[in-house]
Amino acid sequence: MAITISGSGITSANIADGTIVNGDIHSGAAIAGTKVEGSFGKVLQVVQDNKTDTWTTTAGPAWSSIGGLQVDITPASSSSKMLVSFDITTACANGQRYGLRLHRNGSWIDLADVSGSRTRATSTGDGRASSGTDRNISITFLDEPNTSSNVTYNVYAACENSSLLCVNRSYSHGEASTVFVGTSSLTVMEIGA
Repeated sequence: MAITISGSGITSANIADGTIVNGDIHSGAAIAGTKVEGSFGKVLQVVQDNKTDTWTTTAGPAWSSIGGLQVDITPASSSSKMLVSFDITTACANGQRYGLRLHRNGSWIDLADVSGSRTRATSTGDGRASSGTDRNISITFLDEPNTSSNVTYNVYAACENSSLLCVNRSYSHGEASTVFVGTSSLTVMEIGA
């Protein structure tokens, strides 16, 4: 292999492809992203479900799947990670606490540590501050499903004492222009590993 030395130094014009291996590259070298092959760190796909209707449950303390809020995604690779986020508009009866849980393919994920007799959840709300307290609850979680088969994500809700728990509406939900309804979303982004 011939290397040309010019007045300004050595040029790479005559270096054959594949001659320089990874070990030859200085650890401090800045390499353009366009020169790197592979999908690691890239967003490979994004799937979102946006819930625009209202939903309620009085099934608590049992967990109920929030109807109409589900994402199905098939990873490109079993090594991919999933960045899961939800933003849910909630309201609950005065004096009642409630929780939301993230669910994937039949299993709870991203739950709080065991804490005595307290119920583990992904996120919590509290309606005790005033009657029908409304809150937006948001989380972001990096999941590793370790599969290239279809993955289904859902969000479940439960409220203490079987009280009314609402999504996308206020607790009172009166028929008036001053009463508002909202939206909720569940978003999953596949990140190449």
